[in-house]
Amino acid sequence: APDGSILVTAHRADAERVLVGWDTRRGVELWRRVAHRNGMYNGVSMAISPDGQTLVTSCDGGKETLRAFRLRDGAVLWA
Repeated sequence: APDGSILVTAHRADAERVLVGWDTRRGVELWRRVAHRNGMYNGVSMAISPDGQTLVTSCDGGKETLRAFRLRDGAVLWA
């Protein structure tokens, strides 16, 4: 998040790309979501909206190549 309170990491778990939202002040996981499935490579690109409310991700092909999440709780806004 722009204020540094939330950090989002991404990792690969088999054919899924998983996002994890972290509370940087307390050092605890806030949420975990599968962002993309069946991508050809490992990469997930992420961007946070200027107002700090939305996380947009993209992945290299497969289904659901562009998705948006609410940053504070990881809820899917659109896929």
